[in-house]
Amino acid sequence: MTDKQQFSAQLSELGSMLEFILSHLDRAGFDSQERARFEVGAEEALVNVVNYGYPDRDPGVIEISCRDLDGGTIEVVIQDDGIPYDPLANAPKVDPQAPLEKVTYGGYGIYLIQKVMDHCSYRYTDQKNTLILRKTPLNNQG
Repeated sequence: MTDKQQFSAQLSELGSMLEFILSHLDRAGFDSQERARFEVGAEEALVNVVNYGYPDRDPGVIEISCRDLDGGTIEVVIQDDGIPYDPLANAPKVDPQAPLEKVTYGGYGIYLIQKVMDHCSYRYTDQKNTLILRKTPLNNQG
């Protein structure tokens, strides 16, 4: 089953976007810890689109699709019409073990997304950024 919804690319819509995604995780059997991790990753991705995707114009549209895949896996597709930007390829390399005084700003959000998801990919087609996030609940992993 695929469910799709459009939102204005504004921070005021963030709660509604996350609620839409989390309702699908609940149905798929994600426990509270997995749900919280997915939420952090999805929130990071959405905030990046809102904050950086529309620097020279009014906010556009973010379309979120949630799809159930085999094995209980959930696929969340975040698509926007903002400036082309591949967050996975352009994220700075981070060292999570670095002492605080050596930590540089930026890149940790993408690092976090990649750590909490089973799969992350990006593509730019038809003048749209598409970020694909997949996660299988631990109780379904074999």
